Amino acid sequence: MFNLLTAISHMHSRGVFHRDIKLDSILIQSQLPSVLLTNFCYSETQISQTQYKKCGTPGFIAPEIFKTKLYTPKADIFSFGCFGSTQEEILQKNESALINYQIQYCIISQRRKQLCRNVSSSGINLLKGLLISDPDQRSSAQQAIQHNWFIKIGTKQKAKFHQNIIKGKYFEQQLKIRLILLIVFYIRFHLVYQLKIEQKRSSGVLT
Repeated sequence: MFNLLTAISHMHSRGVFHRDIKLDSILIQSQLPSVLLTNFCYSETQISQTQYKKCGTPGFIAPEIFKTKLYTPKADIFSFGCFGSTQEEILQKNESALINYQIQYCIISQRRKQLCRNVSSSGINLLKGLLISDPDQRSSAQQAIQHNWFIKIGTKQKAKFHQNIIKGKYFEQQLKIRLILLIVFYIRFHLVYQLKIEQKRSSGVLT
């Protein structure tokens, strides 16, 4: 979520909004960047007091698009927030933006799976900010990425990252020690071998 919100925030800072954010617009790959926002065929440049045509994918359309043509990039935020609801729910209540926050399911590959169980109150608070029906009250992408939920996750990730660094340094030290011991063993073996050769030569065994 953080990477997607960062991409949306950057896009909005450039005066562009997507207008059709949905699951099909997201690509996940193993290389960095791991998450990509795609499908900009309906994107527009934000110009004050400009009227835009209604567009978007049912189930991900912000409620203000049903009411006015003077909508803003905040419509993207609502579409993004719909990732946290079920397809049936957002299709039925898309225009009125009535969200049942007690539902504990995520939509993955258009199937309901119990993947969002035990969502924290901070996570629900973030989701509510994304799905406010009034775009003036709705969180912006920049406000969302500064939410406490991401700060907590970031703190945990940083702690894990530092732990991995510490583990990495430990293994690196162990590897260095093993390499030093291997070099010492090789030098000792080579010296012993050369000593035996010299002893055989001095005794006349080798000519």
